[in-house]
Amino acid sequence: MPPKKLDPQKIEIFGTEPGLPGVIRPGRTSVFHRVFAKLIDLGIAVFLAAGFIYPVGILIALTYLFLGDALMSGQSIGKRLFGLSVIDLKTGDPITYEKSFIRNLPIGVPFFLSLIPVWGWGIALFMGVPMILLELTLIYKLSSSMRLGDVMAETGVIPGPSWLRDWKAMNLRKKREGYRRSGVSVDVSHGEIEATEEQKSKEGENHSDSTTDTNVSKD
Repeated sequence: MPPKKLDPQKIEIFGTEPGLPGVIRPGRTSVFHRVFAKLIDLGIAVFLAAGFIYPVGILIALTYLFLGDALMSGQSIGKRLFGLSVIDLKTGDPITYEKSFIRNLPIGVPFFLSLIPVWGWGIALFMGVPMILLELTLIYKLSSSMRLGDVMAETGVIPGPSWLRDWKAMNLRKKREGYRRSGVSVDVSHGEIEATEEQKSKEGENHSDSTTDTNVSKD
């Protein structure tokens, strides 16, 4: 089954010389979301490495680190949470496993060194931390938010489906249903809650009844 194409309106296509295909350039994405998405993926890799016997755990973790960006049509677990997708800049399609492997070499190679007995994790940290800092600098400085792995694989990151957005939308729908049953409507665009005409009329009737009862008691 071919990978699902992403919304072409979320990318910009720039023509080159006449007769040559266009070039796709991703817009600037949130540095915050990209950093936390990668931290989640690294956390998953460390959990996998520690959860299985050596060296099986590290090999499973490496498999996820190298190929994770192609798991869900250009999304790893971290990217799916924060609504980021990786695309091939030549075609605009979600990246393949081959592209995912290439773009994750700068971080995957230091992690691979953790296979070395005894000193492996120390060497991995010694090489991995500067590489991660370099990647973060490129994401922050470049207008396209492309890191070294993106340049190597000719890939880019654009907005995509998000589990967090889906969860928020589901909670909002539940709240709206609850308000609707109680006669209250929700203005989704501003997040405000307004009483419906029916609710207002009921409140007016209750207020007039209470005023009548007060007058009767005074008489």
